Amino acid sequence: MTLRQLFQKSNGTWRLPLVSIRDQPAFQWRGLMLDVSRHFFFPKEVKHLLKTMALFKMNHFHWHLTDDQGWRFPVEKLLADNTGSF
Repeated sequence: MTLRQLFQKSNGTWRLPLVSIRDQPAFQWRGLMLDVSRHFFFPKEVKHLLKTMALFKMNHFHWHLTDDQGWRFPVEKLLADNTGSF
């Protein structure tokens, strides 16, 4: 439980009970994978997910961008150098 989770709303005001807190995660690796290679997500959805992960103290984000071995996109500045490449 976190300090944020201890806040209670009563009669329109927020209250925090008197507590002693010792905070330590149960697992060192707390993460989530987002697979955008199979389903499109708008940037605002990804940002919301990252904020939610922070709220739940998740510390690893695996962003699965492609199912191929390479991620190919044109870079105009480098096109002349890549003649004949795939």
